[in-house]
Amino acid sequence: MIKNSNLVFAIGILASAIFWCLDALIDVYIFGDGDESILESIFAPGTHEIYMRAIVLFLFVIVTIFARSLMLQQEMINHELEKHKNNLQGLVEMRTEQLEKLATIDDLTQIFNRRKFFELARYEIIRNDRHQHPLTVIMLDIDHFKHVNDTFGHAAGDEAIQVLARTVSNVIRTTDIFGRIGVEEFALLLPETARQPAEELAERIRQCVERAEFPHREKITISLGVAELNSDDNLSSVFNRADDALYKAKESGRNKVVAA
Repeated sequence: MIKNSNLVFAIGILASAIFWCLDALIDVYIFGDGDESILESIFAPGTHEIYMRAIVLFLFVIVTIFARSLMLQQEMINHELEKHKNNLQGLVEMRTEQLEKLATIDDLTQIFNRRKFFELARYEIIRNDRHQHPLTVIMLDIDHFKHVNDTFGHAAGDEAIQVLARTVSNVIRTTDIFGRIGVEEFALLLPETARQPAEELAERIRQCVERAEFPHREKITISLGVAELNSDDNLSSVFNRADDALYKAKESGRNKVVAA
């Protein structure tokens, strides 16, 4: 595509040629004495004609070049503005993505934080009310986590939480919703899952965590509570029942799964 500045320059040159020919026609038919032809006036004008035409053409060409120069500068400015606009738009999108991640993702574990987890849980329960599909909640908690922090330090405790989050993430489905809702407390929401398969998954998670390698010599275990959403349940009641089951698992010796 021809640039605007090049188009202006081409039009200027064409206009200069047309002016030269028109001036020749005027000289022949209006001011000429009849002895001179149009071709002679175009290609072999007299000295006074060359002088007058040259002045006008020179001014015309100067104006054309100046206009082209201005348009070139404007095109460069527009190009730079477009580049800066694209850079700014990319920066805004990156910052927006970062802010969204900060608002929804737990920084330590890179899974959903408490706010986002319960936001998704509310949506799933509303969807479940429409379709009447099974839905189950699993609450899990690290056993004796205070002992880990007191014995090995908070850095080791943080690493233990990270290992736990990765271990659970490798076991669950991509459709399952996994979030950190407390310091060492986690929750799982299992769409399209009834109580029995949820208990089996909870037991598999418990075994995987028990076998996992943590950043200190002691093994870490977890207790889990399972509750399936009933027809008379809401968000609070189903999570309370799962939490009660988790409490019973801890009270009865820890490192086990209890279903409500």
